[in-house]
Amino acid sequence: MALPTRGTIGQKVNYNGYTYQWTGVGWNNIGVSTIVVGNSVIGSNSISVGNTVVGSNSISSNSISSNSISVGNSTSNVVIGSNSVSVGNTRIGSNSISIGNSTSNAVIGSNSISVGNSTSNSSIGSNGISVGNTFIGANGISTNSISIGNSSIGSNGVSVGNSTIGSNSISVGNSTSNVSFNSNTITVGDDTSKTIIKNDRITAGNVRIGPESTVVGNSTVNTIISSTSITIGDGVINSTFFTATANNARNLGGITSDYYINTYGNYVIEGVHTYNANVSINSRIIVGGNAGNAGDVLTSNGVSSNVYWSSISTVLSSGGASLDGGDF
Repeated sequence: MALPTRGTIGQKVNYNGYTYQWTGVGWNNIGVSTIVVGNSVIGSNSISVGNTVVGSNSISSNSISSNSISVGNSTSNVVIGSNSVSVGNTRIGSNSISIGNSTSNAVIGSNSISVGNSTSNSSIGSNGISVGNTFIGANGISTNSISIGNSSIGSNGVSVGNSTIGSNSISVGNSTSNVSFNSNTITVGDDTSKTIIKNDRITAGNVRIGPESTVVGNSTVNTIISSTSITIGDGVINSTFFTATANNARNLGGITSDYYINTYGNYVIEGVHTYNANVSINSRIIVGGNAGNAGDVLTSNGVSSNVYWSSISTVLSSGGASLDGGDF
């Protein structure tokens, strides 16, 4: 192959073991560049034999430098350096051995062995064993929770099946049937049907037992029992009366007891009483505070005055008649 006819200023080409540079008007021989023998090339800066290159600072086959030896490629390689040996994802250093990558790895150090990553890992150290959030040391076990079958011990409590012991309460059962305890309350049941025991009352459904009263029912229909009375709706029963309008000792058919007829003892009738049947009297008739004398009759005193007792002779004489005069 001959030299090119022309080139660009400064361009260098090799021809017959010599280097030529284009000056603008022709090629200038600037000396020997390389010696090529088969697959071997001897140049000014290096010697190359096949894939092995010996340079001023390194030997590459794949690569040997003053600080390291590298064999392989980016996919699979071995690197021996002054401080470590690296084979693929395994690295042996002066203080540790690392196997794996950032996702999953194991590290063996002078003081510990670590397996995992920043999210989930286990380590064995001179002071203890760490697995995730659990640490086993010389003085105890530290963890957020311990789970054995259906039992678990956590920072907030102890759970065994359907039973839970917490910092403030104890719960036994599930959402359908359960019992719970805390410092103020015992609850038996669920939100649909439950009994609540507190320091001042017991509540079961619509029944509430307190220190001063018992309430049965709700805000619409209820009965309240206290130490002095019983309240049913709007009616109140105490030791002397019942205020509601149903038939009772103070009310009969809507008539209060002020208008009842007393069949025993003395009483006063304020209105007019009309009798459409016979009246039988088995005792005295008292008019104006007295029962009159034997033989007296009830005498009308007109529309403006009350009746009174008078003798028959007085009645006759007031009318102009006399028993002795033969008027009868």
